[in-house]
Amino acid sequence: MGNSKKTRTRVATFIAAAGVLVMSSGAALMVSASPATAGGEDKPAICHPVNGKGETKTGWNIISPDKASSHIDESQYPNGHYWKHESKDGRHDEYAVNGSCPSPEVPPVDPTVINPQISYTDPNCDHPDQASYTLTVDDLDNIDAALTKVVTGSPVAGGSVQVTVSPKDGFVFEGGQESIAFPEHTFSNAVNCEIVVPPTVVTPAAPTSTDATCDAAPTVTLPSPAPVEEQPQVGRKAAGPVIQTADVDGVRYTVTGELVAGGHVDVDAVALEGFTIAEGATTHWGFDFAEPDCEVAGPGPQTDDGGSSPQEAVNTPQEATATPTVVEAGLTGASDLRGQQGLALLVAGMIMLVVAGGLGMVRPLGGKSRA
Repeated sequence: MGNSKKTRTRVATFIAAAGVLVMSSGAALMVSASPATAGGEDKPAICHPVNGKGETKTGWNIISPDKASSHIDESQYPNGHYWKHESKDGRHDEYAVNGSCPSPEVPPVDPTVINPQISYTDPNCDHPDQASYTLTVDDLDNIDAALTKVVTGSPVAGGSVQVTVSPKDGFVFEGGQESIAFPEHTFSNAVNCEIVVPPTVVTPAAPTSTDATCDAAPTVTLPSPAPVEEQPQVGRKAAGPVIQTADVDGVRYTVTGELVAGGHVDVDAVALEGFTIAEGATTHWGFDFAEPDCEVAGPGPQTDDGGSSPQEAVNTPQEATATPTVVEAGLTGASDLRGQQGLALLVAGMIMLVVAGGLGMVRPLGGKSRA
């Protein structure tokens, strides 16, 4: 009997342990099981709305169905306040439909009204050979985001261009048009902006001349005021030897020829750079210089009274004659050498007397003088 009691106790203990094991297994299965709908179907995944970091393109995070209790209150589903999280834009926890979350509703946005304008820039002095056009759309910086444009032609100097524009999504034209075709514009040709100063018209003044005289050569006098610094001129060659050049009042005077008695001189005038000669003005002058009569009258043949013939004196060249003058003797007269010879003899005699007197006064050596 004692053995049978022990046996019953062991069997009871075994059965109790097996019951506990079965209960724990059931609880584990219940926890891991997916939520079921009212009809007994498996629950779908959870769509959890998010804002900010981690947000997907649709604004939802997909939550595993086994985490449904953290997002859905089954006691309130589907007609009560069953969600446990709500985003700032009003979206809240939802069951996914066919594996997708609902698309967020985007409130409609009114299109932006725009009024495109076009301007053209023709070639100018800043850009002599450039042409261009400029599109503007109110105060938009990026007009390509608002407009689609079609350009016909080419914006070049002398060319033509036409621009047609249409609005992109989110924009409408002020007048409601689907497109705007601006009038065709023809650009002007390239420009030459070099400043051209017309030349100053000048009339050369006439030079003057003086003929040669017995005491002076001929002269040519160019106009006043005083010549300024001469400017080089290329391509002009003087007809003869250049005597003088001068730049005066926008005119260059060149004197050529032979400036001597019996010679010929030419004076030519040309305009300097920046000047032009007046129409019909004289630009050439010629001067011929005669040889002066420089014959000098001399003494003619002697007449009976010792004079000369007046007619002969005019036509006979002057011959210079010199009358010797004895300045030392203080005499003037005819050419007679006897006076000079006598004077020479007189001086020689006096010298001899002096020598003789000197000899008489000298005592001979070693002797006595006479009484």
